[in-house]
Amino acid sequence: MNDSFDCPLCPATHLPEDAERCPTCGADLGPLQRLRRLRGVLQAPPRPLQAETRASTDAAVTALPPPQISSAAPDPTVPLPSRRSGWPRAISLAALLVSTALAFSGGLLLGGARTESMPPVASTLPEAMPPTASSTSEALLVAPPPEPPEIPAPLRSGLDALTAFSVVESGASLVVTPRQGLFGPGGVAPLAGSLEPLASLKSALEDAAQAVDVRVEGATDDRPVRPGGAVSDNAELGILRAASVYALLGGGSGPRWSLGVAAESPFPNDTPESRAKNRTVQIVVTPREP
Repeated sequence: MNDSFDCPLCPATHLPEDAERCPTCGADLGPLQRLRRLRGVLQAPPRPLQAETRASTDAAVTALPPPQISSAAPDPTVPLPSRRSGWPRAISLAALLVSTALAFSGGLLLGGARTESMPPVASTLPEAMPPTASSTSEALLVAPPPEPPEIPAPLRSGLDALTAFSVVESGASLVVTPRQGLFGPGGVAPLAGSLEPLASLKSALEDAAQAVDVRVEGATDDRPVRPGGAVSDNAELGILRAASVYALLGGGSGPRWSLGVAAESPFPNDTPESRAKNRTVQIVVTPREP
């Protein structure tokens, strides 16, 4: 602790260490002196306990007699010690401790520097554990999709055996096309030579009637219809040809049937023979969803 100090209320400096009052302004320096002494005690480094002092202390503690506990009743003539005798001293000590704490917290104790703010304490919370391989595989484990339906093998072999038709796969469906035309120019009734092949096709479809859906699509060549005839255009001509073949194949019984018009001609329209082949229908066989 310094030998002199400054008055906090006036410009007076280098006051004696034991000064109780400022000679310049007359301020009472008693509380300030007590704070200075307390600060010196708090800032003084702890002194190590000497070996001799430790030994003498241990010997003194060992030499103390054990406490005597008496079971006799207290003498009523002996007055009990007053509990109020120590209150003023306790109040003064509490006030001194409060003022010291306020001075330290504000950083104003004898012009001392404000205490630096404590650095932020790093969080000790553990980070989220990454997902393990087993949990990831369990999350991704889903039921496999059901197998898509297929054309029954007996029906496929029966259609392949029909030499009058070509069978082409289109996704899960089979497109069955007659190799020769079924209708005359502008006609909607099948030619006589096409009835036997159509009967064979009907027999093959009946073998798997409950497992497939059948769509009959009418087709035409690229020549426009004759003006003033029974039909107005090739689209109408195609749907009428599909309806006539639908009736010959036993439409309405067995498979689920539908009618339509082919999106394009099955064969090129570059020769009279190819145009004759396009006067036909295409039968699309699709496996039925369960």
